[in-house]
Amino acid sequence: MKNKLLNIKLIKYRISNIIILFILVFNNLQAQYGTKAQITNIDFQLINEKIIITYDLINAKLNDLFDIEVNIYNSAGYKIEAQSIEGNFIDVDRGKKKQIIWYIGEDFNNFEDNIYIELTASHKNYKPINRVPRIEALAKSTLYPGWGSANTTLKKSNYVKGVFGYGFIATSIYFDWLAYHTASYVYEPEFYQSISYVFLGAAGIIWIWDYGKVLFSPNISKNIKLDIEAYNNHSNFIPM
Repeated sequence: MKNKLLNIKLIKYRISNIIILFILVFNNLQAQYGTKAQITNIDFQLINEKIIITYDLINAKLNDLFDIEVNIYNSAGYKIEAQSIEGNFIDVDRGKKKQIIWYIGEDFNNFEDNIYIELTASHKNYKPINRVPRIEALAKSTLYPGWGSANTTLKKSNYVKGVFGYGFIATSIYFDWLAYHTASYVYEPEFYQSISYVFLGAAGIIWIWDYGKVLFSPNISKNIKLDIEAYNNHSNFIPM
């Protein structure tokens, strides 16, 4: 009897480790793919009548493309019309050390002033977002955990919950079947029944977790306009 109890505790321990591992992997996916694209590390230098602008475009998805608008201002705040530019400002994908070159000598003779540069990224292949009320999201999460929270948070990594949720249910059904159809001399039916309940409880945790995500996390899908503005406008001003 002690051996059976020990085995049950051991399996419960392993299942709890699986759940913890799932949560860590899930949070790591959200950290990588759940944030908005950003322009960072804007810098520039003057070399032989050329201003070389460098920047990083981070947190974008693999196939996302952006157009980069280059706005240049003098020390008084007036916009300078830069015509002679080339480099990474059309159909730009994610990456670091992107470069734009402004041939300032071709646009102005003897330009003497401090300048400020602003870069704004516009998402070219942005897909419209459907507004999803929380009630609808809860119904979706009931059918498939992660579906509702993926709609409200706009993070597709939430769909992984459904894989684990239904995987735990399938495992629970399997051990329940063993409890009534096995002729093992090692374990009695109560042992398999206990393991079945453990996996069923693990599945319930997945559903409850996703309900909490839908109810208590900001419903980004209902604020589409602000989300697009936050996605497309990442500006920095740097004095020369």
